[in-house]
Amino acid sequence: MVELKTYIDDIERYEPIAFVSGASIDFKKFYPHPTKRVINTQELRELVSYFLGVRNLEVPLAIEGLSFVRRESLSILLKLVEESSFPIILIFRYDKLTDALNSRIKTLVKYPAYETRSKLMEPIEYYKQFTDFQYNNHFEKINHLSENSPKVYAIQQKFNKIRNRDKAMRILS
Repeated sequence: MVELKTYIDDIERYEPIAFVSGASIDFKKFYPHPTKRVINTQELRELVSYFLGVRNLEVPLAIEGLSFVRRESLSILLKLVEESSFPIILIFRYDKLTDALNSRIKTLVKYPAYETRSKLMEPIEYYKQFTDFQYNNHFEKINHLSENSPKVYAIQQKFNKIRNRDKAMRILS
């Protein structure tokens, strides 16, 4: 995160810059200025045509929502990225950068949105540690199982189809 703040503080040095995936989420937490949001090709065209003739901006142009624009339409940004005289920041929630756009970006900041936290416990270890664990709802159960032992979740899915599920689970533990 400290590195991300360095990019934001000295954006002219790194621009044009793209923040992708987890970096896009963190970027929005630190970036003090408003961003321009696009959700489709038409909005992207309008934004590019508006800023194409602009020579100077007080703050960098940060464009977010680019993950929701069709990949083929991202070529619209090429001319703006190449010819602009002001800093441009591209924000992609999902990695949809085209090769052409990627070649024109000076700096790419990208890291996973969520870290994997699974402990990958064996089913027997899991049942010894969490025999009396109570879940509030189905989603909490899935989250808990995925963090601790995805194998247990897979086994439970198989045993749900077996008539003597409880007996099979006791044998396993």
